[in-house]
Amino acid sequence: MTRKDAAAGVDGMTAKDYERDLEANLERLLNAAKAGTYRAPPVRRVLIPKGEGKMRPLGIPTHEDKVLQRAVAMVLEPRSATTIASCISSSSSAARCSSAASWLARRPSASPRTARSSPWACWASY
Repeated sequence: MTRKDAAAGVDGMTAKDYERDLEANLERLLNAAKAGTYRAPPVRRVLIPKGEGKMRPLGIPTHEDKVLQRAVAMVLEPRSATTIASCISSSSSAARCSSAASWLARRPSASPRTARSSPWACWASY
């Protein structure tokens, strides 16, 4: 689900290169992701014209990193969309988000200030 004609990242690997040994590449990527050993490689930086002679930096991840990002997004999007919808649609969503922020604030590792100010506080019940 990534663009086949996308620019290569720092490793120089294109989608076509990655597909040559697709099964092995995907298996290795999945195993690293599941084991928690996957580390995203550096992002290649290029400057692209913005207009009026200005340039803006653009980060280009490796193809493998794009594959993993897309896979994670495909898993999380349906769940997060449901959570956001339930937090927004109900008339008591403010109360739920408030209680979620309180729940976050009670966690030992959480900062109460961060919990209250976080736009994702209503995800705490997720």
